[in-house]
Amino acid sequence: MGTPFKGGLSPSATLIMKKQIMINNELLLTLQKGIPLEEKPFDKIADSLRLKGKDIVDRLQKMFDSGSVRRIGAIFDYRRLGYKSSLCALYVKEKDLDSIAAKLTPNSGITHCYLRGWPEELDKDLPEYPGNTGTPNLWFTFSALSENFDSELNEINKNVEPYKLLSLPACRRFKIDVIFDTRTRDRSEKFPGAVQPETKDDSVTEKVFQFSEKEKFVIQRLQGNLPLVENPFNVLAEELGWQTGELLALLNKWKESGILRRMALIVYHRNLGFKANAMCVWQVGQDNVIASGRKLAANREVTHCYQRILTEGFPYNLFAMIHSGDWECTRRMSQKISKSAELENGKVLFSIHEYKKTSPKYFFEKL
Repeated sequence: MGTPFKGGLSPSATLIMKKQIMINNELLLTLQKGIPLEEKPFDKIADSLRLKGKDIVDRLQKMFDSGSVRRIGAIFDYRRLGYKSSLCALYVKEKDLDSIAAKLTPNSGITHCYLRGWPEELDKDLPEYPGNTGTPNLWFTFSALSENFDSELNEINKNVEPYKLLSLPACRRFKIDVIFDTRTRDRSEKFPGAVQPETKDDSVTEKVFQFSEKEKFVIQRLQGNLPLVENPFNVLAEELGWQTGELLALLNKWKESGILRRMALIVYHRNLGFKANAMCVWQVGQDNVIASGRKLAANREVTHCYQRILTEGFPYNLFAMIHSGDWECTRRMSQKISKSAELENGKVLFSIHEYKKTSPKYFFEKL
């Protein structure tokens, strides 16, 4: 019998625990990148981690139970489904923030809603401070079918009166599909075996595909969780009334055409330690915005990067999201990425409070 250790685990138990944490972190990273569209996807992933498919399912269940992950399912390109989306903002007096947010969050087209500003822990004399004279502080994303988008956004606008709503749609995407790597609190966008998407011009109309009612039902179901079993597509096919091979053929076809970006794990980044995220913004001339956006997107610290339309209410057109474990680290990160893209006079809006964060819901309008 080994000598008992006071005040903690034995060296061997500590080593085993560290090994399990390493495996879980590697599994989190792998599943965020995407799972294979085949009959037993977890078996293929398990080989590289020296596990079995059942081990992955068990570990996934524990991750859901602990609150570290949010969903494992499909991530679609909304434009190819016939949807439009926009980042929206308004300046709301502090006393009205909760009541205005309460009017926004029940809307199923609003997926993210944040109070953004400057943390009390940071000095307001810093150059990144956005000021407090009418800078938008309540931000949300809204999406709807293209033919309904304008009318539905107008209804939202009326609902938040007397406050004025700003709509800031993206006109170019430089970086999406963020992956959170818990091993380093860093981001990775290397997709083994997949071609990296080039910069997308959102002013160019993407091909909108036509879907049968049967296919729309598949899209609806894939926005939830895959069954947590070793053969999730078999169970899903039976539930949908499809043959497994038929369903997998459709999903692979959608992936090749860009409709389905990937089938993957979505994490709760705050619960994984990425608690201090911020939106960095700059005003960049039209001649330089593409080059600057590409330089920003090349930073691993940047999770999303867009060019958005300029408005009088918010005179910035280049946006980047960054995440870290604390406010000061995120602020220093903003300085680093600004320097890398040779940008000056940028502002940083920290996500102070999360009112809502959900995945988009497509083709649920008639339900």
